Amino acid sequence: MKKINVPAAEILSITPSPLNGLCEIGIRSQGTIRVFYADNALEYLLFGNLIETKAMANLTADHTQKLQDRERVDLTKIALNEGLAIGVKGATKKVIIFTDPD
Repeated sequence: MKKINVPAAEILSITPSPLNGLCEIGIRSQGTIRVFYADNALEYLLFGNLIETKAMANLTADHTQKLQDRERVDLTKIALNEGLAIGVKGATKKVIIFTDPD
């Protein structure tokens, strides 16, 4: 990743692309998830959106969304009974704030 000026990037996935001869590479860089493409020999890189024209689907955006969804925290698994509750009990919307006092 240093060669393309993204030295601190973390590779999240490398999968075959729907386009023959290319693989889809998902990375996290500076807190942002990005997707780009490379040929199998790693001689060429392609940055931008891959659009499937039959359905006009943005495959790059779809893959990026899947990677982001994989990283989401399931809020139903967080024990809220030990937190500080402020506001109306039974409110329809909740805000959860995480802090690290250490």
